[in-house]
Amino acid sequence: MANPPNVAVSFVRLKCNEQEDTELPIVDNEDDEPYVVALSIDVGDRILDGVLSGAAPPAFQVFRVGPMADIDEGDLKPAPANQLWNLDGNPAPMPNPGRTLFGIALLENDNADPGQVVNQARTLLQGTLIGAWNNARNRTDLDEPARFEFYAGSVRTAFESAIDTARGFSPPGAVLDPDDKLGAPQLLRFSPDEHRQVLAHAPSTIERTLHFEGDDANYDLTFSLHHPGPAGWRTPFPIAEAGWASPGAIAAVARQQEQLDVFWVGSDANVTTTFWNPASGWARPFPIAEAGWASRGAVAALARQPEQLDVFWIGSDANVTTTFWNPASGWARPFPIAEAGWASPGAIAAVSRQPEQLDVFWIGSDGNVTTTFWNPASGWARPFPIAEAGWASPGAIAAVPSGPEQLDVFWIGSDGNVTTTFWNPASGWVRPFPIADAGWASRGAVAALARRPEQRDVFWVGSDANVTTTFWTP
Repeated sequence: MANPPNVAVSFVRLKCNEQEDTELPIVDNEDDEPYVVALSIDVGDRILDGVLSGAAPPAFQVFRVGPMADIDEGDLKPAPANQLWNLDGNPAPMPNPGRTLFGIALLENDNADPGQVVNQARTLLQGTLIGAWNNARNRTDLDEPARFEFYAGSVRTAFESAIDTARGFSPPGAVLDPDDKLGAPQLLRFSPDEHRQVLAHAPSTIERTLHFEGDDANYDLTFSLHHPGPAGWRTPFPIAEAGWASPGAIAAVARQQEQLDVFWVGSDANVTTTFWNPASGWARPFPIAEAGWASRGAVAALARQPEQLDVFWIGSDANVTTTFWNPASGWARPFPIAEAGWASPGAIAAVSRQPEQLDVFWIGSDGNVTTTFWNPASGWARPFPIAEAGWASPGAIAAVPSGPEQLDVFWIGSDGNVTTTFWNPASGWVRPFPIADAGWASRGAVAALARRPEQRDVFWVGSDANVTTTFWTP
C-alpha cells in the first residue's frame, strides 16, 4: 500500500488594515512588529472514549513566525518561511484532518523576548492540555463528537491563558512592557473535504483568513493547507483592494527572476502599479499617472532591461502616453508620444526587439493601425499608419518580435476577420492580409507570440464566443 501523501500548513501572508505606532516614554518605545504564535495539536486516531484509561493525550508543538518588521497600515506582506504541520515543522500525512487543531495568536513585540514567550507558552501548555483532554473524556453526558468540540474549546482557552502569561517574559534588564496581544487567540481548522481537495490538486491549496483586532491595530492573517509537492494553481488573492481598478486593462512584467511589476487603469482613470519581490512582498499600490490621465481598457508595459520599465496607455483625450522608470530617474512624469485624437480607446501593444528599441502600436481613431518607435538615435518618431483607415476594429491588437529585425502585428478587422502585417529591414512594412476570414472573430481580444524565430501562434475569441487559434511556420 502506498504511503499517505504529505500535506503542509503554513502562515502565508499578513495584511495590516490599521495600525498606530504609539511611542510612550520609557515603556512603549518600539515600533509595532507583529509575530504569530501557533499551537499545533496532532489528535491522530485518538478518541475521547469517556474513561480515563486508554490513549495518552495528543502531542503538540508551539511555533513562532516573526517578528515581521516595517509593517505599515495598508501593507500586504508574505510571511517568513514556516511550516506549522507536522509537529517537527516538516510536511507529513494528516491522518485525521477534521481533528487536527491549530491555535493562532497574534502579538506585537514590545520588550518581551519572542523566543522566550514561545518557550514559556510551551511549558505552560504541557499541563493544561493534559487537563483539557482528560476533562473532555470525563464528559459522559456528551456523545464523542460533542466531547471533541468541548476539547477544542478548552484548547483555545488554555492557549489564551498560556499566551497571557508568557507574553510578559522580558529579557534580563529590559523594562517591563509585555508584548501586546491583538485580540483573542483563535482556532484554525481544515475539514476532511478540504484535505481531499488538496490531495487531488482540486485546488492544491485551501486558504483560511483570520481577523485579529486590538491595541489600536487590526490585521488579517491568511493560512494555507497545501500540497507540498508541485504546487499547481494557488487560490487567488487580491493585491489591490476593491475599487482600485477599472475593467479591461492590466499588464505585468518580470524584469528579473524575483521581481514582478503590475500596472492597471484605476477607477478614477489614473494609472496604478504595485510590485513584488521576496524582500518586500506585494507593495501597497501607488499611482504613476494622476486621475484623468487614462482611458479605460488599455495599458501596456515592458522591461527592455532589468532596471528599466516602460509603460504605455491611451489617454483620456485619445492621445498615447508613456512613462518610464529606472533607478536613476524613478518614475518620470508621463508625456504623450501621439497627440490627442490619434487613438481609439481599448487597444495598445508595445515590444522591445532590442534593448535600445521600443515599438508601440495602437488602433487609430479612424480604424487604422498606427505605430511609433524610439531608439537613442531618433528619439520618439512621429506616428505613422501601417494599415489604412477602416482596417481595424477598436479594442484588440498584438505585436510580436521574433528577432531583433522582425516584427509581426495582429488585430481584429472591421468585418470580424483577423489581420496581420510584418516588418523587417528587407521588406519594410508589408500590405496587411487576413489570416482568418470575415466573421471569425469578435471585437476586443487577440494575443500572439513567437516561441521560436520560425513559429507564430495567434489566439482570439470567436464570434460565437469560442476560442480560436492558428499558427505559422515556413
